[in-house]
Amino acid sequence: MKYAWLAVPVLLILALGTAFFLSQPKENPQQPDDSEYVDVNGDEYLRSEYVTDPVNELKNVGQGIPSDFIYPARLADCEAYNDASSKDKCYVLYAIRSNDVAGCESAKGVDSRDDCFFELAVQVKTPELCEKVNFGKEECYLNAAVETGNASLCGRSAANIGQCEKAVGSGRIEECPIGDDMHYCGDAVVGKDAGLCAKMRSYDEYCYLQVALKGGDSSLCNRAGDAVDHCFFKIATTVNNEKVCEGIREREVRDNCVAWVAFNTGNRALCYQAGTEAQSCIEDIEAEYG
Repeated sequence: MKYAWLAVPVLLILALGTAFFLSQPKENPQQPDDSEYVDVNGDEYLRSEYVTDPVNELKNVGQGIPSDFIYPARLADCEAYNDASSKDKCYVLYAIRSNDVAGCESAKGVDSRDDCFFELAVQVKTPELCEKVNFGKEECYLNAAVETGNASLCGRSAANIGQCEKAVGSGRIEECPIGDDMHYCGDAVVGKDAGLCAKMRSYDEYCYLQVALKGGDSSLCNRAGDAVDHCFFKIATTVNNEKVCEGIREREVRDNCVAWVAFNTGNRALCYQAGTEAQSCIEDIEAEYG
């Protein structure tokens, strides 16, 4: 079939996207909007203390602000607002506009502070601010790693797992990290089973993948978990270097990778390195380039 080898990368991308989506916490759709609690994977949290998506929360920070709201030029401008919600929104907006961490420190609400530190850490490329984020710390490190191209931060996107294991070792449940899936740590400590810590969300493999793709650094692909082949494939066909295809584990995917590079560059001779896709590769190049 003509261009049949083009379908493989699409399947790889779909599989990766599905796996990442399924790893996210799911909020109970039956939960009333005005409920004080939110159901996350069968556990209840105070709605004010649970942030499902810090980035989206921050994007919506300007919604519901009174019509006379004045965007702050100074931190002191926020004192003009009497209600805590508007005042916190003011502090966050000031911090983001001014790159001033004092705005985040001034916010009282847990969600407002988390949103603020999260965004500021990424915006001003100051990943150490991620440590101040309670709910969404791992995502913060992931975004900071991608934004700065610093793969060494990817290990921190699984920080809660390491802290959970330490808590199990000490037997002190109060040492469990605060976060979206902290209940797993409690179960691990009570059951004296560090293996339960692995259930906590980890973004390190996804982080390595994103940093690798952004910087075209194939040396990070082997740390991308199930997305190893996708990582090598994407980089190889972006820089058009068939040697990068050699890192791919699945033979069929590796052959398709070489065929892609050959097709992208119009290099008919390279098709002979495409294994089972060699003939199809040659035919497609002839049809495209003549």
